[in-house]
Amino acid sequence: MGRNLSMLCAVMGTAVSAARTGGDPVPGRRSMKPRIAIERMLLQLLHAGILQRQRAVVLGDFTPTPSMPNDNGFDLSVVVGHLRSVLATPIVTGLPFGHGRRRVTLPIGAPGRLQLRAGQARLHFHRHPVLT
Repeated sequence: MGRNLSMLCAVMGTAVSAARTGGDPVPGRRSMKPRIAIERMLLQLLHAGILQRQRAVVLGDFTPTPSMPNDNGFDLSVVVGHLRSVLATPIVTGLPFGHGRRRVTLPIGAPGRLQLRAGQARLHFHRHPVLT
């Protein structure tokens, strides 16, 4: 989630973000950011109305994040639960995207479709270059 989430927050309110309100999924990737930083960025996007304008929010599968002395057992699942309770937008978690051992390659800029059925998510891309 790290850099992708940071970039979304950094361009919020700029001409760049104004052009990106159509709702294409921007997945978060694995991150070693402290949990509180991830929570802060997700809540910033929520309170700015960015998450509400998406057709879906796709989050990566977070690596264990460093515990901080003031965490008091706080877990990112609490943040995801809160987002799900206040948004009509589907929140999909666990996309293996980034630097983990198991990961998918996403064709950035390719048209895609996210299908949600019976608690399962499926992400399809088309019209993108394929190396053979």
